[in-house]
Amino acid sequence: MVHYVSNYLIAAGLPKELVHYELFVTGLSEEDIKRAERLSKQNVEGTQVTIVDGGKEFTFTMSKEYDNILDAALGAGADLPFACKGGVCSTCKCEVLEGNVEMKVNYALDDKEVAQNLVLSCQSVPTTESVVVNFDV
Repeated sequence: MVHYVSNYLIAAGLPKELVHYELFVTGLSEEDIKRAERLSKQNVEGTQVTIVDGGKEFTFTMSKEYDNILDAALGAGADLPFACKGGVCSTCKCEVLEGNVEMKVNYALDDKEVAQNLVLSCQSVPTTESVVVNFDV
């Protein structure tokens, strides 16, 4: 219903940037499920990740035990902000400074934020051998 009303308002002429909504359940689409399945098979083992948080850097190597940056960083001992881990709340939002990632799902960031290299770390799977992300955004 949230998506229906949002799309209706935009189609009726309300500028997209004025339409804001909040989701409490993800309700994965078929496209989201396929993307998540594909990314779950992505080999992240050996990926060097540098986290910038509070002006300090924390670097670790991802293992195959984790498939997203947030869980890997927490497993390596980082203390990072998060709440839902479902791509809905944006508490784990960070900026990709170097390298590339792909999000499994994204229900919290708008197109403008994504264009600014902002990602949800709980949904971000590295697609390069090294990644630097900044939580000080």
